[in-house]
Amino acid sequence: MKMIEFLVFRANDDLKSELIRIMLSDNLRRGRIFVVTIILFESVLVLTNIVIALLKVDSSVQFGAYTIMYILMILINVVFFFLLPNQKTLETKSTKDLLKLENIMILYITLILCWGSVISLMDQKLYGQLMVFMVNMLVLSVVCQLEYKKLLLPYAISIIILAAGLPFFQPSGNVLFGHYINLAIFVIISWLASRMIYYNSCSNIQSGLLLKKSNIALEKQIEQNKLMNSRMVKTHLSLRTTISELKNAMEQVNLLSGMLPICSSCKKIRDDGGYWQQIESYISKHSAVEFSHSLCPECVNKLYPNLKDKNP
Repeated sequence: MKMIEFLVFRANDDLKSELIRIMLSDNLRRGRIFVVTIILFESVLVLTNIVIALLKVDSSVQFGAYTIMYILMILINVVFFFLLPNQKTLETKSTKDLLKLENIMILYITLILCWGSVISLMDQKLYGQLMVFMVNMLVLSVVCQLEYKKLLLPYAISIIILAAGLPFFQPSGNVLFGHYINLAIFVIISWLASRMIYYNSCSNIQSGLLLKKSNIALEKQIEQNKLMNSRMVKTHLSLRTTISELKNAMEQVNLLSGMLPICSSCKKIRDDGGYWQQIESYISKHSAVEFSHSLCPECVNKLYPNLKDKNP
């Protein structure tokens, strides 16, 4: 079960589309660097072969065949380079278009690996090694990180070409047996390495996407919390104002409550400090009442009796 999980990365359903886009973008970015490197390297080999052929340094080497293969490799990479979309336009492409680009990459990998198989067969006469095929497989396993199902076809075709052609190009049985052993070991190691790299890349990308998603949700929650806090502050200030108003109202209501000690004769009121005050002063001090002095009719008659006789 763990081996299956190692071979098959299971992405979250809501992240599959974005994961495919990022993986393809990374593959294309690395692919551009690989393509440019191959074009430059193969161009140097073509020029070197032409110079050696003109100088006739070694007539035993088939410079013409190798030169044709190098030129073919350059053409494959040039075509692939111009088929690669811009990174900015890649973001606007649909999932269907992304899968088409992925198929183009699979075709490119197949051609490069098959080219390495043919070169390795040609090398048997002179060098007797499988270095070109092994280097191509190892580099492409790192540069092009794809699902294992999508790499089966390029791997299978190139391996079949090499394995089936070796008996016709390698006359030594011992060397041939060694090639098959080395090829089997290298293919297994290369395959496992590509799976490890792919799994780790997918895991890192998915973790980044989940973290980004969590950050966006957290930012939204923070904004909501800020808005809620702002409303709570306004509500708190409003409550404080209301409470203050209620306290003032209660203080006004409670100003003249309770028992007041008043003089039976002069009607002065004793305050909390023990001082006797005029009733007008006390009430004015402890309430919003203001007094205006005048005389009632009885007091007028009592104090000014002469005024009564003058009235008709």
